[in-house]
Amino acid sequence: MKQRTIKAVFMRGGTSKGLFMHRSDLPEDASMRDALILAAMGSPDPFERQLDGMGGGISSLSKIMIVDRSTRPGVDIEYVFGQVSVDEAVIHYQGNCGNLTSAVAAFAVNEGLVNPKDGLVKLRMLSLNTGTIVGATLGVKESEAVVEGNFVVDGVSGSGALIQLDFLNPAGAVCGKLLPTGMPVDVLEVQGVGGVSTTIMDAGTLVVFVNAEALRLSGRERPTEIQADKPMMAKLEAIRVEAAVRIGAARCTSRVSHLSPSKLSISLVASTEGQAAAESETIRHNEADIYVQSISMGVPHRAIPVGVAMCTAVAAKVEGTVVNHLIRRNVDGRTIQIAHPAGLCPVDAVVSNTDGWHVDSIAASRTARRLMSGLVYAPESRVCLPL
Repeated sequence: MKQRTIKAVFMRGGTSKGLFMHRSDLPEDASMRDALILAAMGSPDPFERQLDGMGGGISSLSKIMIVDRSTRPGVDIEYVFGQVSVDEAVIHYQGNCGNLTSAVAAFAVNEGLVNPKDGLVKLRMLSLNTGTIVGATLGVKESEAVVEGNFVVDGVSGSGALIQLDFLNPAGAVCGKLLPTGMPVDVLEVQGVGGVSTTIMDAGTLVVFVNAEALRLSGRERPTEIQADKPMMAKLEAIRVEAAVRIGAARCTSRVSHLSPSKLSISLVASTEGQAAAESETIRHNEADIYVQSISMGVPHRAIPVGVAMCTAVAAKVEGTVVNHLIRRNVDGRTIQIAHPAGLCPVDAVVSNTDGWHVDSIAASRTARRLMSGLVYAPESRVCLPL
């Protein structure tokens, strides 16, 4: 049986990996495009391993980017991010992936979508998912993105060339405003849990923050420990569901189960004071401002999505939020050091409070590298496209 092929580049960006494709190499019909991508990634897979495709069986390894040169004034590159479900025939196009956004810049240079001179290059990229402009600064040498460097991303072995990302006016990309309910804290009545104080924030991505202690957790549990605790995972999903109802994403809880976890995620947060650091040696406990355990696509993340880190940094600077209450040090005008299961993630957020809270920009640093380029094969029987 013949197989379909897609020209693609397999790239790492930050703590994620994904399949990168030119928009011109994909079918224009959305259903045909998605069928081809799902088959190439090995989804859906009831065994949740994606062994028959390019996916890696977890959310951070099951992603795609569709990239194109932009014709819009002041924009160099535009891209669409897709979170490919591991066990369902679904690609979620809500939100953005901050980790892979760094790789978009490198892909654009390597694939000739831009033609910069050697040296530090600044690109303006448009996320078509969110409408947010992202500035990317990276090194270029001999028409290739520089790979070697001394910058370390906790959760990634080795070091690489720094790629600086600046997300401009990122608040409200999903719901239209930074605080979807207008409140820094919302008490949600959750069946089986009771009243839970949360912060629902839309900055970089849409997140529901919950103090780990409210659920009798330390905030230092390993991701595998949380995932193995089925009653706790059910409680976290119930809180996410109630948050979705509160912001109007669904009229009732029975309809929220279909709400994309990539559109609304939940994160546990904990103070860094008075507790022992996590077992990872990369977590420099005395440097951290806040500890975060993100639940990504219904699974505890082994590091932290950049979008969640961005949202956390903003929440740290907005008075009255669950995150802000847990930070004991002055955060004005400085980088927020976010501890996660794999180490630290520093994020800069420029936040002001003039006639309401406003986010001017959020900056994060990543590394990225091209891992493979060529053709990806997809079984014709699973694609169902005419040859």
